[in-house]
Amino acid sequence: MISVEEAARHLGRSERWVRAMLADGRLDGERIAGRWLVDPASLPVVPVRAGRTAGVEMAWSLIALSDGDRLDGLSAVARHRLRRRFDELLASPDPLPLLRALLDSRAERHRLHVDEPEALLVEDAFIASGRSDPRSGMYGPDFAEGYVRPEDLRAVRRRHLAVEAKAGERHNLVVHVGNVPEGLRAPVPLLLVAADLAQAGSREAQQAEIILRDLGRYRGVERDG
Repeated sequence: MISVEEAARHLGRSERWVRAMLADGRLDGERIAGRWLVDPASLPVVPVRAGRTAGVEMAWSLIALSDGDRLDGLSAVARHRLRRRFDELLASPDPLPLLRALLDSRAERHRLHVDEPEALLVEDAFIASGRSDPRSGMYGPDFAEGYVRPEDLRAVRRRHLAVEAKAGERHNLVVHVGNVPEGLRAPVPLLLVAADLAQAGSREAQQAEIILRDLGRYRGVERDG
């Protein structure tokens, strides 16, 4: 078991947020003598790199840039900074902690359980990503992952009888809830698939690293180290 402070540092979140997730059952832990302790098995295998994390706008701008968007609505200075961060990410010998620091703010991650996860893939309000993207190398009919806008979440959960999976319980659906760009459709940018995988277990993290390596080769970026 680890402290709330350690868990917050690993997740790149505040201690208050970690305590709220523990109280809600979305992180596994115990309260001993009035003090929360966190089960590290309920945390993503990849920590967030220490330092300042990117905001929502920067996260989605970086995702758009990775997919070839010219970002004409941004200043030349802002575009230059984003390209530099993207190249830094692809050149890093240990890119996943940096990937999480740059993109974790894009949406809130929810673990749920449904009877037929594959039915989500034909849901209009569900944008397949992560393990549900065939390019992840982890696609299968018994698990679904994707994006839902906040205003659509309740209806999607009701239609598919999705229930929140408490920490330690089996889940077969991951929903990323956030104000995603209007034009986002499957297949989503590969950088987004990698970011989704980096928030999960060791097998997913390995696939995320493969995706980043392939993106680096495509852009001609050499890794440091």
